[in-house]
Amino acid sequence: LRESQQTQDEIHRATAILNIVLIASIGLFVFLYSTIIYNRLSTPNYGGMGIVSFGLIVLFFVCVYITFKQGHLWFAAYCTIGAYFVGSFYCGYSWGARLPETLLLFTLVTVMANLLLGMKKGLVIMVICFMSLSYLAFHEMNTPEITTWRNESIVLTDVIPYFCIIGFMFALSWISRHHMDRSLDRALLSEQMLQKERDLLEVKVAERTRQLAKTQEERLADIAHITEFGQLSQGLFHDLLSPLSAMALQIERMENIPERKIRDVRDSIEQVSKAGKRFAGYLSSIRSAIGSGNNVHQSSFNEELDHVISLLSFRLRETGVLLRTPEHDIGMIPIDAVQLNRILLNVLSNAIDAYEGITDRTRKLIEISTNHCNNEFIITVRDHGCGIRPEYMTHIFEPFFTTKEKGKGTGIGLASLKRMLNKIGGDISLDGKPDNGTTITIRIPQH
Repeated sequence: LRESQQTQDEIHRATAILNIVLIASIGLFVFLYSTIIYNRLSTPNYGGMGIVSFGLIVLFFVCVYITFKQGHLWFAAYCTIGAYFVGSFYCGYSWGARLPETLLLFTLVTVMANLLLGMKKGLVIMVICFMSLSYLAFHEMNTPEITTWRNESIVLTDVIPYFCIIGFMFALSWISRHHMDRSLDRALLSEQMLQKERDLLEVKVAERTRQLAKTQEERLADIAHITEFGQLSQGLFHDLLSPLSAMALQIERMENIPERKIRDVRDSIEQVSKAGKRFAGYLSSIRSAIGSGNNVHQSSFNEELDHVISLLSFRLRETGVLLRTPEHDIGMIPIDAVQLNRILLNVLSNAIDAYEGITDRTRKLIEISTNHCNNEFIITVRDHGCGIRPEYMTHIFEPFFTTKEKGKGTGIGLASLKRMLNKIGGDISLDGKPDNGTTITIRIPQH
């Protein structure tokens, strides 16, 4: 693309320069042609160029200009440079290499070739001009009579070619510099636009990356929640089988009871009713855990805590961890029941995991406390487990960071909880020391 742009700039510059050269040349030659005609008519012994010969030169440049306008740029450029070279050589051959017009014309040919054809071709033409001047210098030395013009006085026809040739070279230099400045401005503008596009692209890429990371984190959080529920399913199904077995035994007992003992059926029915209520409680806990709720943005803390304890009951019995729940009910909390269930389930699961490898049952206690102050609901969960190293504290809420062994943690839970709480204006903080337990504080705004 850059090479194509450079080629287009060269074509534009060559077109503008050749257009000026041809128009100025035709104008100059028409003026000189008119002076030749005037001198021929007014001076019988005029010894200058013939009218027909000079008329052919004017006609040649007109034809070159027409060819140039028809789109043959480079052909017209070579014809123009060739015509000026022939004119320069003619002047040098007729009046010597030291004629000012000869030197200026050869200089004009070199400058014109350099601007129209480029550096390499311009260098070749410069060498040809130098060799021609060398030949014309030897010719002048061998033909002294061609320098008779040195003893003549300067007239107007001598000054006009000087002025025109120098004017040509100045115009060519100005046009070249003008196009170079425009090319430089375009290059600077393109660079600025490219930099803006690059900056905008970097912003878009960064924003898109953040969106993708956020989406991925949310999906992984859901997967982690499902995985955690799957890990609880073994103990949960064990607890579900107990009331079902009790119901089946009581129904079987009712079928075998004789009619005389029909009053004993009431006790069996009561047992079946209690087992059914326990079964309904487990199903309610499962419904809260997997996220099916009524989308009410208020929930009972104690009710959701009971659901979570039901889900974790098997792990609590298996690990020997005791729970100390709040003595007072803080009532309804302005947060969705599913969200509160996920918060409690995640925090209590981590607290149970903190006792892994600890055999001292006197330490296996999880304390849950609640408070309501400064328009905030504060939930505190404290364990006396392994604690957290100081170097981990600054990374504990980062996605995919976990202190658990490989395969036992995803590093998504706490990060998703913090994001969830920040959306509603709440917060979650953690404080802990190695072998001194961990305290997690959750703040939920009242409004």
